[in-house]
Amino acid sequence: MSMEAAEMEHKACQQIADSGFLWDRVLSDEVTECILSRVPLSSLVRACAVNKHWKEIIQSPEFARLCNQVRPSNPWLFVYCTNFLLPGKNQAYAYDPDANTWYTVPSVSPPTHSRASMSGGIGGIMVATMSGLQSRLCYNHSLFIKKWKQTTEMSVSRDAPLVGFVEESASGGGGDVSQKLIAVGGVEMFEDDDLAVEIYDTSLKQWEVAKSMPVEFRGNSSRHWLSGAVWNRKLYILEIYSGSVSAFDLVTKTWTNVQILRPMTPSGVKYAYLVVCQGHLILAGVCHPPGSGQVSFKLWLVDDSVMQCKEVGVMPPEFFSLFAKGDGEKNVLGMKCVASGSLIFVYSVSPDAEYPMVVCDLNKGWNAWQRLPELPTHGSRFDTMVGFCSSVSLRVRVNSGNYLGETK
Repeated sequence: MSMEAAEMEHKACQQIADSGFLWDRVLSDEVTECILSRVPLSSLVRACAVNKHWKEIIQSPEFARLCNQVRPSNPWLFVYCTNFLLPGKNQAYAYDPDANTWYTVPSVSPPTHSRASMSGGIGGIMVATMSGLQSRLCYNHSLFIKKWKQTTEMSVSRDAPLVGFVEESASGGGGDVSQKLIAVGGVEMFEDDDLAVEIYDTSLKQWEVAKSMPVEFRGNSSRHWLSGAVWNRKLYILEIYSGSVSAFDLVTKTWTNVQILRPMTPSGVKYAYLVVCQGHLILAGVCHPPGSGQVSFKLWLVDDSVMQCKEVGVMPPEFFSLFAKGDGEKNVLGMKCVASGSLIFVYSVSPDAEYPMVVCDLNKGWNAWQRLPELPTHGSRFDTMVGFCSSVSLRVRVNSGNYLGETK
């Protein structure tokens, strides 16, 4: 190749690098946005490095709205793993269902808290208790956000409350949004009322004491025994083993009478969780039907008018076997369930089960189960694992892609 030809090739390559493959000179911004809105997240991260103009397009609010119209994104699954003996080994992970990819999230540092109090709250948050004579809560909607929010002190001390996050239009209108936290139970033993309920207004930064839980939950009022879901302006509380259920009306601030939530046909439910998915109130749990040796994980659609439910889906045996090695009924006690959007995630907190995780996408059907890629723990073992689902904005996803450790 002559020196003249080499120089021409170098100039052409420089033009490509400077102009985003010359598209800026050929295509309008509208056409460029349309094309970029259809590429995977990993490609958008790389596209931001092509030139400043592309980066400005991708990080603009208009582009985010276009992406949501063209390709609405699914909520991500976040898990936070804790090693009590070696806190430096604590690790957080984020799963992008659209890319079917795990990311290792660095530098997740909650404020000083009771190490066993970390939990996934209702409504897409992670929460921990900052213990004291009067406890406070710290919480976060995404492990990509390094600064955690904190509440003021509650009226009672709590170590394991069930916490729900509620976001709705403010009563005054005008497009304002009201955000509140609801702390249920989980009260320290020295307190008088183990059923205490409080509501925190994030704007006013103050707690309001609400009516206590029904007495039927006494003795089983912490998050270790309870599951919950916010649906139709009510906070539903379920005792996961007995099936006792009651709903707290967020408007009247009263509790409904306690009922027993169980499928209409004998199912032998061992334990179950309440979740909201695709606008449905769903019971999801492990069952062992009478007279049957087969243990399974099923989904039931809840009719809240009569507090009954009917079976709509079941996890395939080959996936359930991931959670039930050896004596199946004994070794599935580590199964947990969280949901958001159209996705229901089921995972195990047992190190013996190698942390299996599966997901059911209701957009594809009640039995559309899929196994998630292996959690990139690299052989690490953890004492606890907390999971929650949360939506992640395009801007956060693109910015996070620059530093997250990606593992297929």
